[in-house]
Amino acid sequence: MPQEIFAGPLLEPKGDRQLLVCQAPSCQARGSALVLQTFQQSSLPPGVTVQPSPCQGQCHLGVTVRLLPEAIWYCQVTAADVPAICAALHKGELSIAAKLNPRIHPQGKFI
Repeated sequence: MPQEIFAGPLLEPKGDRQLLVCQAPSCQARGSALVLQTFQQSSLPPGVTVQPSPCQGQCHLGVTVRLLPEAIWYCQVTAADVPAICAALHKGELSIAAKLNPRIHPQGKFI
């Protein structure tokens, strides 16, 4: 079943922090629509919103999910990873080391 490709503008954030889930064709082919849907149906901490985004330029490591304003880049995210990411955010942790984009966070370090 073909997935709808995100082509709209970013939504106005409703919280202080945003999880942007790439919906560009490369990430769509890797299941980004399901990742987005799973985040939308999950319990996120107060002040954290999730929204679709256009291409984030990390196509080779998709599905890409970015946490703003901290600029934490997760890569190769699947729907199965969403509960761990949500749990970490509830604990005040910013990242899941195994899912950090190695190009942006070499050796798991933040920018």
